[in-house]
Amino acid sequence: MFVGGAESMLVSLVNGFDRDTLTPVVLSLSSPGDLERRIDPAIRILHAPRAWKYDRSPETRIAQAIEAEDIQTVLTLGMFSYMFLRRALKARPSTRVFLWLHTTRPRTVKEFLHTAAYARLVRKGDTMVTVCENQARYLSKLYAIPRRKFLTIYNGVDNSRWTSAPPSFDREQFRADLGIPPGTPMIVQVAHFRREKRQDDAVRALAIVHQRSPLKPVLVFVGGGEERLRNGVRDLASGLGISASVRFCGPQADPLPFYWAADLFTLSSRSESFPMTVLEALATGLPSVMTDLGGAREVIEDGVNGAIARPADPHSLASAWRRVLDTPAAYDRQQIRENARQRFSLRRCVESYQHLLCPEGRTR
Repeated sequence: MFVGGAESMLVSLVNGFDRDTLTPVVLSLSSPGDLERRIDPAIRILHAPRAWKYDRSPETRIAQAIEAEDIQTVLTLGMFSYMFLRRALKARPSTRVFLWLHTTRPRTVKEFLHTAAYARLVRKGDTMVTVCENQARYLSKLYAIPRRKFLTIYNGVDNSRWTSAPPSFDREQFRADLGIPPGTPMIVQVAHFRREKRQDDAVRALAIVHQRSPLKPVLVFVGGGEERLRNGVRDLASGLGISASVRFCGPQADPLPFYWAADLFTLSSRSESFPMTVLEALATGLPSVMTDLGGAREVIEDGVNGAIARPADPHSLASAWRRVLDTPAAYDRQQIRENARQRFSLRRCVESYQHLLCPEGRTR
């Protein structure tokens, strides 16, 4: 199981379900991985690993598991997993299926063609669950799927974990350990280095801010991912003469202190649905800037909890950063946190999925 936002949300869901109402079973198309250690040990995890990407042998294992466990309802993550599931369920048409989608714009023509082919497998009684309304509208149009087949449930975050900084947190010391001078604005981006995250656009935006503003913020990257992309971003920062204002902190077991220490959270993506990291940042009270993709306008209220920038436009991103950093008093961190707590709580999200999966009582 890849450690990403969708997979982390899945772990939160299965751990949060009321076991008196629903008995979750996790079936993975991969071998055991690190993410599974975060799943409650009481939850059964079954594996049907593939020898190669399109190896169809897992279909038999899936069918056997569903029959043996008497699974009545399935929430499958992504179109690719749905393809395996639908073939495995040929002999069990009564099983209810919900296709859970976290991606929006296809990254390549090949991915678009594959997804369009998978979409043709969607049965009349299946429901496609999206994480924001804009994602549902976009996918409905892109793949010619009737809008009525979509249902939106927003992602949620654990408000007992993602909190404002406690009095014991030494913000200045944490920033000093990162080499950030006192009084220097800190922008943090928490994201894997993947092509669609476009950390290079963030570096270009930083160079623009340094050129046009007395502000000289430091940009902090938190996250693993592709080493080649990270090295390319590092080289870009050097070429633009701003290496001293960029930090690469790698993957972190707990990014929470970075949210507490920052003045602004940002995502510079060119493809998004409803990223968990922006919800985490807002839940700590941190104003956030996102590119105008996926559910950006469903979570960010410009001038209240952050700002929105045009995707693939470092100038627009730099302008959005400045709107927030130039007027810090306009962003009430307690209000930002309270808004996130009310709209995007994990408990509310879990209850919505639980009602969806077992509206009439106990199920598996």
